[in-house]
Amino acid sequence: IFFFIIFRLLTAVSVREPNSLVDISRSLWKRIWLKNVDIFEASSLINACMDGGLTEETARKMVDSCKGEDIRKKLKETTQAAIEKGAFGAPCLFVRLPANDSEEHFFFGSDRFDQIASMIDQPWFGPAPNID
Repeated sequence: IFFFIIFRLLTAVSVREPNSLVDISRSLWKRIWLKNVDIFEASSLINACMDGGLTEETARKMVDSCKGEDIRKKLKETTQAAIEKGAFGAPCLFVRLPANDSEEHFFFGSDRFDQIASMIDQPWFGPAPNID
């Protein structure tokens, strides 16, 4: 149940600061899996947003916006859309290639990232290629 704050934060970022979504997602991932930092406290979420490129003021507003009904509603809508497409766990990824925008490819599991990279003709170096 604690992860809902993370889902709400990423939803808020996708709505209010979409250009920061990848960097903030990456910042949260690093805090969870590399740094073993508590990600459920507001201060930690603010720091993750700042690490992802937001100013402190914008980061605070972003975390505060997680409580808003508009963000809760957007997360519910996004979750329902994912369920209707066949998502059943995390990570579920739906990939469309630019050459054929109508065809969507479904991947489940973090062990599929190398397959996605191959499909989009990109190298895969792992989740943290610069970490020894």
